Amino acid sequence: MAALGGLPVERFVAAHNANDFFPRFLAGGPSTAQPASVRTLSNAMDVGVPSNFERLRALLPEGRLRTWVQGARVSDAETRASMQRVYEATGYVADPHTAVGLEAVRRRGAGRSRPAVVLATAHPAKFPETVREALGVEPSRPARLARLWDHPVHAEALSPTAEALRGALLDLG
Repeated sequence: MAALGGLPVERFVAAHNANDFFPRFLAGGPSTAQPASVRTLSNAMDVGVPSNFERLRALLPEGRLRTWVQGARVSDAETRASMQRVYEATGYVADPHTAVGLEAVRRRGAGRSRPAVVLATAHPAKFPETVREALGVEPSRPARLARLWDHPVHAEALSPTAEALRGALLDLG
């Protein structure tokens, strides 16, 4: 929205994991969903079609969208390598989602003089196993997040039907 309002932006990079519907669409592929998502380290991206896809299509004509936004696909191995590279160079512990964006920008950065901004939306403490595996360190746990981790978990198996969900929600009162 800021770019449409005049913020000088050269280009956007939409970084994705193996669930690369959007990069494939941007490269000229179809706008149909994948039959199933692939489980990855950056699990918030494990979807067939990103939830904001239709909003983007309504906001920008497809031609403009495809020329203004470049898609990038980053594997789990590249995600781990990105986490390691950033940690070794700066001491910053990136979560796997941020590492996907950092890798996409790194690929694009050779020979570029303009700055790039990577938007990080998760905290590494949400992915302690991945951080330990990639970096050999324990991510710091902010107090607010630590309190959530320490709460007991209650899970109840439901049939994958609307009726089962409706019944469980009604049982909550």
